[in-house]
Amino acid sequence: MTHRPSPLTHALRWGSICLAFAGCAVPLPIEEEQPDPNYPPFFDPLAVSPGFSQVINFDPGNDEEASLTFELPVVGDYNVDDTLFWRVYLNYDPQTFPIRINGGEIRTTDSVIREGLRFTLNCSNFRPFRAVDLHRLELVIGDRAFSDPNSPALLTGAEQTRIAWFIELSTQCP
Repeated sequence: MTHRPSPLTHALRWGSICLAFAGCAVPLPIEEEQPDPNYPPFFDPLAVSPGFSQVINFDPGNDEEASLTFELPVVGDYNVDDTLFWRVYLNYDPQTFPIRINGGEIRTTDSVIREGLRFTLNCSNFRPFRAVDLHRLELVIGDRAFSDPNSPALLTGAEQTRIAWFIELSTQCP
């Protein structure tokens, strides 16, 4: 009499043969490389001139060439490959036409610290507004381009830093 293997033995034998030819049939999870985090641009608040923690009194008198110069000597981004984009707005209000004063780019370098930025506010920038008033000057620095030529909104995924100064215009600009 021949001995017939049980169905369980038969299944185990065929399963062993299949595994031997197929290798490891259990797939290993594929670990995706995590992207580097996107950090916001930064600046040294102690190096900003004029400081942004007080109201700046601007009295042009009769000087049509009167101006205020703003400087951030230290600007950086921990993502060294990011180009930084910046714009300056005077009395920005999303409901009205924004007054864009200046803007530009700070190119990528091999360093976290980049060249600083400097811009000037002239007496003529205040002409669309009332003579004596408190004005808000806002600097927006982002690590992506701006989405619109007149808006401080940046492209999706952008990180940003905003700095505001308050300027009291003492007399009407000539």
